[in-house]
Amino acid sequence: SSAASDVYKRQEKKRDDSRTIYAYGADTLAKISQMKVLIIGMRGLGFEVAKNIILTGPSAVSIWDPQPLETKDLGSTFTLNVTPDGKISRAEAAIDQLKELNPYVEVNVVKTPVTIESLKNYTVVFVTELLFPISKLKEMDLFCRSQNPAIGFIFTLTLGLYGFTFVDLGRKMYVKDSTGEMTIPFVVALITQGNPGIVRLHEDKKHNLSDDDYVKFKEVEGMTELN
Repeated sequence: SSAASDVYKRQEKKRDDSRTIYAYGADTLAKISQMKVLIIGMRGLGFEVAKNIILTGPSAVSIWDPQPLETKDLGSTFTLNVTPDGKISRAEAAIDQLKELNPYVEVNVVKTPVTIESLKNYTVVFVTELLFPISKLKEMDLFCRSQNPAIGFIFTLTLGLYGFTFVDLGRKMYVKDSTGEMTIPFVVALITQGNPGIVRLHEDKKHNLSDDDYVKFKEVEGMTELN
Protein backbone atom coordinates (compact mmCIF):
# COMPACT_ATOMS: atom_id res chain seq x y z
CA SER A 1 0.00 0.00 0.00
CA SER A 2 1.01 3.63 -0.36
CA ALA A 3 1.02 4.06 3.46
CA ALA A 4 3.45 1.17 3.89
CA SER A 5 5.60 2.57 1.08
CA ASP A 6 5.71 5.96 2.80
CA VAL A 7 6.76 4.37 6.09
CA TYR A 8 9.51 2.44 4.31
CA LYS A 9 10.77 5.59 2.60
CA ARG A 10 10.85 7.47 5.91
CA GLN A 11 12.78 4.64 7.54
CA GLU A 12 15.19 4.50 4.61
CA LYS A 13 15.77 8.25 4.79
CA LYS A 14 16.36 8.03 8.54
CA ARG A 15 19.05 5.38 7.95
CA ASP A 16 20.66 7.52 5.23
CA ASP A 17 20.61 10.58 7.50
CA SER A 18 22.21 8.66 10.36
CA ARG A 19 25.11 7.65 8.10
CA THR A 20 25.50 11.24 6.88
CA ILE A 21 25.41 12.59 10.44
CA TYR A 22 28.18 10.16 11.37
CA ALA A 23 30.29 11.39 8.45
CA TYR A 24 29.62 15.16 8.66
CA GLY A 25 28.02 15.86 12.02
CA ALA A 26 24.48 17.03 12.80
CA ASP A 27 25.25 20.76 12.46
CA THR A 28 26.81 20.34 9.03
CA LEU A 29 23.99 18.09 7.84
CA ALA A 30 21.43 20.71 8.90
CA LYS A 31 23.24 23.33 6.80
CA ILE A 32 23.61 20.99 3.83
CA SER A 33 19.88 20.21 3.86
CA GLN A 34 19.13 23.92 3.26
CA MET A 35 21.60 24.37 0.40
CA LYS A 36 20.62 25.18 -3.16
CA VAL A 37 23.52 24.37 -5.45
CA LEU A 38 24.25 25.41 -9.04
CA ILE A 39 26.77 23.33 -10.99
CA ILE A 40 28.07 24.79 -14.26
CA GLY A 41 29.56 22.20 -16.60
CA MET A 42 28.49 18.59 -16.90
CA ARG A 43 31.42 16.65 -18.23
CA GLY A 44 33.39 14.21 -16.08
CA LEU A 45 34.29 16.60 -13.26
CA GLY A 46 30.90 18.31 -13.16
CA PHE A 47 29.08 14.98 -13.09
CA GLU A 48 31.28 13.73 -10.25
CA VAL A 49 30.74 16.92 -8.25
CA ALA A 50 26.98 16.68 -8.81
CA LYS A 51 26.92 13.02 -7.77
CA ASN A 52 28.78 13.60 -4.52
CA ILE A 53 26.73 16.66 -3.58
CA ILE A 54 23.39 15.01 -4.32
CA LEU A 55 24.32 12.03 -2.15
CA THR A 56 24.89 14.35 0.85
CA GLY A 57 21.27 15.55 0.65
CA PRO A 58 21.01 19.29 -0.13
CA SER A 59 17.65 20.94 -0.77
CA ALA A 60 18.18 21.27 -4.53
CA VAL A 61 20.85 20.88 -7.22
CA SER A 62 20.61 22.69 -10.55
CA ILE A 63 22.89 21.81 -13.45
CA TRP A 64 23.71 24.03 -16.43
CA ASP A 65 25.58 22.97 -19.54
CA PRO A 66 23.93 23.80 -22.87
CA GLN A 67 26.76 22.32 -24.93
CA PRO A 68 25.60 19.42 -27.16
CA LEU A 69 26.66 16.00 -25.92
CA GLU A 70 29.52 14.61 -28.04
CA THR A 71 31.01 11.15 -28.26
CA LYS A 72 34.22 12.34 -26.57
CA ASP A 73 32.17 13.39 -23.53
CA LEU A 74 31.31 9.74 -22.89
CA GLY A 75 35.00 9.10 -22.22
CA SER A 76 34.97 11.29 -19.12
CA THR A 77 31.39 10.64 -18.04
CA PHE A 78 31.40 6.92 -18.73
CA THR A 79 28.20 6.19 -16.79
CA LEU A 80 26.04 8.02 -19.32
CA ASN A 81 23.98 5.69 -21.50
CA VAL A 82 22.76 8.38 -23.91
CA THR A 83 23.67 8.33 -27.59
CA PRO A 84 24.92 11.73 -28.80
CA ASP A 85 22.65 13.06 -31.54
CA GLY A 86 23.72 16.70 -31.66
CA LYS A 87 20.44 17.80 -30.08
CA ILE A 88 20.63 16.74 -26.43
CA SER A 89 22.79 18.88 -24.15
CA ARG A 90 25.32 17.53 -21.69
CA ALA A 91 23.09 18.60 -18.80
CA GLU A 92 20.03 16.91 -20.29
CA ALA A 93 22.04 13.74 -20.87
CA ALA A 94 23.04 13.57 -17.20
CA ILE A 95 19.82 14.59 -15.46
CA ASP A 96 18.06 11.20 -15.31
CA GLN A 97 20.97 9.39 -13.67
CA LEU A 98 21.53 12.21 -11.20
CA LYS A 99 17.88 12.17 -10.14
CA GLU A 100 18.12 8.47 -9.33
CA LEU A 101 20.90 9.05 -6.80
CA ASN A 102 18.72 10.62 -4.11
CA PRO A 103 14.91 10.86 -4.35
CA TYR A 104 14.87 13.46 -1.55
CA VAL A 105 16.88 16.03 -3.52
CA GLU A 106 15.32 18.21 -6.21
CA VAL A 107 17.55 17.95 -9.29
CA ASN A 108 16.83 20.04 -12.37
CA VAL A 109 18.34 21.36 -15.59
CA VAL A 110 18.65 25.12 -15.98
CA LYS A 111 17.63 25.85 -19.57
CA THR A 112 17.89 29.64 -19.46
CA PRO A 113 21.22 31.52 -19.63
CA VAL A 114 23.08 31.87 -16.34
CA THR A 115 23.30 35.57 -15.52
CA ILE A 116 24.98 37.38 -12.66
CA GLU A 117 21.60 38.24 -11.17
CA SER A 118 20.38 34.63 -11.36
CA LEU A 119 23.12 33.54 -8.94
CA LYS A 120 21.01 35.02 -6.12
CA ASN A 121 18.88 31.88 -6.26
CA TYR A 122 21.68 29.66 -4.96
CA THR A 123 23.70 29.01 -1.83
CA VAL A 124 26.78 27.67 -3.61
CA VAL A 125 27.93 27.97 -7.24
CA PHE A 126 30.32 25.40 -8.72
CA VAL A 127 32.07 26.11 -12.02
CA THR A 128 33.66 22.97 -13.53
CA GLU A 129 34.01 24.02 -17.19
CA LEU A 130 35.26 27.13 -18.98
CA LEU A 131 31.89 27.98 -20.49
CA PHE A 132 32.45 31.66 -19.66
CA PRO A 133 35.49 33.92 -20.17
CA ILE A 134 37.67 34.44 -17.10
CA SER A 135 36.50 38.06 -16.88
CA LYS A 136 32.91 36.84 -16.47
CA LEU A 137 33.95 34.34 -13.80
CA LYS A 138 35.60 37.16 -11.85
CA GLU A 139 32.35 39.13 -12.01
CA MET A 140 30.43 36.09 -10.78
CA ASP A 141 32.83 35.60 -7.89
CA LEU A 142 32.70 39.26 -6.84
CA PHE A 143 28.90 39.22 -6.98
CA CYS A 144 28.70 36.06 -4.86
CA ARG A 145 31.16 37.53 -2.38
CA SER A 146 29.18 40.78 -2.08
CA GLN A 147 25.95 39.08 -1.00
CA ASN A 148 24.82 38.88 2.61
CA PRO A 149 25.17 36.08 3.46
CA ALA A 150 27.84 35.40 0.87
CA ILE A 151 27.15 32.85 -1.86
CA GLY A 152 29.88 30.22 -1.99
CA PHE A 153 31.83 30.31 -5.27
CA ILE A 154 33.99 27.33 -6.25
CA PHE A 155 35.91 27.20 -9.52
CA THR A 156 37.62 23.91 -10.34
CA LEU A 157 39.10 22.36 -13.48
CA THR A 158 40.93 19.19 -14.45
CA LEU A 159 43.60 19.62 -17.10
CA GLY A 160 44.94 16.17 -17.86
CA LEU A 161 47.05 15.08 -14.90
CA TYR A 162 46.78 18.55 -13.37
CA GLY A 163 43.86 20.16 -11.64
CA PHE A 164 43.06 23.06 -9.34
CA THR A 165 40.30 24.39 -7.13
CA PHE A 166 39.57 27.99 -6.17
CA VAL A 167 37.24 28.47 -3.19
CA ASP A 168 35.66 31.76 -2.08
CA LEU A 169 33.16 31.45 0.75
CA GLY A 170 33.02 35.16 1.53
CA ARG A 171 34.93 37.58 3.71
CA LYS A 172 34.18 35.65 6.89
CA MET A 173 35.01 31.97 6.58
CA TYR A 174 35.36 29.82 9.68
CA VAL A 175 36.70 26.31 9.10
CA LYS A 176 35.43 24.21 12.00
CA ASP A 177 37.04 20.94 10.89
CA SER A 178 39.64 21.10 8.12
CA THR A 179 40.78 17.46 8.28
CA GLY A 180 37.89 15.38 9.62
CA GLU A 181 40.27 13.89 12.18
CA MET A 182 39.32 13.48 15.83
CA THR A 183 40.40 16.27 18.19
CA ILE A 184 43.59 15.22 19.97
CA PRO A 185 44.24 16.35 23.57
CA PHE A 186 47.74 17.28 24.73
CA VAL A 187 49.26 17.73 28.18
CA VAL A 188 50.59 21.24 28.80
CA ALA A 189 53.93 21.23 30.62
CA LEU A 190 54.71 24.95 30.73
CA ILE A 191 53.24 28.32 29.75
CA THR A 192 55.53 31.34 29.87
CA GLN A 193 54.29 34.68 31.20
CA GLY A 194 55.76 36.72 28.35
CA ASN A 195 53.84 38.46 25.59
CA PRO A 196 53.20 36.45 23.57
CA GLY A 197 53.24 33.49 25.90
CA ILE A 198 54.84 30.24 24.79
CA VAL A 199 53.06 26.96 25.45
CA ARG A 200 55.19 23.85 25.79
CA LEU A 201 53.68 20.40 25.67
CA HIS A 202 54.59 17.46 27.82
CA GLU A 203 57.69 15.67 26.49
CA ASP A 204 57.83 18.09 23.52
CA LYS A 205 55.19 16.18 21.59
CA LYS A 206 54.33 17.61 18.19
CA HIS A 207 50.92 19.25 18.11
CA ASN A 208 50.44 19.55 14.30
CA LEU A 209 48.57 22.83 14.75
CA SER A 210 48.62 25.67 12.24
CA ASP A 211 48.21 29.44 12.42
CA ASP A 212 44.67 30.53 13.38
CA ASP A 213 43.73 27.07 14.67
CA TYR A 214 41.29 27.09 17.62
CA VAL A 215 42.77 25.79 20.87
CA LYS A 216 40.84 25.19 24.11
CA PHE A 217 42.57 24.96 27.46
CA LYS A 218 41.12 23.20 30.49
CA GLU A 219 42.31 22.15 33.94
CA VAL A 220 45.32 24.46 33.72
CA GLU A 221 46.75 25.13 37.19
CA GLY A 222 48.35 28.47 38.02
CA MET A 223 46.70 30.22 35.04
CA THR A 224 43.04 29.47 35.64
CA GLU A 225 41.99 32.36 33.39
CA LEU A 226 42.93 30.15 30.41
CA ASN A 227 40.34 27.52 31.31
